[in-house]
Amino acid sequence: MKEAITSFEGLANHAKKVLEHILQKKDTTNQTATVIALIGNLGAGKTAWTKVLAEYLGVEEIVNSPTFVILKNYRTPHSTFSTLTHIDAYRLTTKADLEKLGWSELVKDPKRIICIEWPSQVEGLVPEHAHKIHFTFIDEKTREIEVYYANE
Repeated sequence: MKEAITSFEGLANHAKKVLEHILQKKDTTNQTATVIALIGNLGAGKTAWTKVLAEYLGVEEIVNSPTFVILKNYRTPHSTFSTLTHIDAYRLTTKADLEKLGWSELVKDPKRIICIEWPSQVEGLVPEHAHKIHFTFIDEKTREIEVYYANE
């Protein structure tokens, strides 16, 4: 699914559609976290997209970029996902850096949805079954977003 987004409302609708698709296709026998790899340059919309996703999951806290803390967890009242984990791997230099933050345990939790920005920084740790979303900055008002769902 490739789409040009030109407004905040468009971004919100996009995140909602992606979440609904993931929920519809979620394998309830899979005992691992749902991982969404967010790929794109600075300012392409990765964090804004995650903020909107958090709203749909019912997160009440303010969701900010975890650039300096690397990882933030948010509790949700959602029936499928009890925790949203937002990771910004931009400042990480090795896979071991993410492992030190408890990555192996995070991905074992089937009630967790993980959004990881800059997954290329920790290549090899993001599971094969991760959904991938590519963000492209077109101009100040337009972003192109392309979704690659796992196992489709």
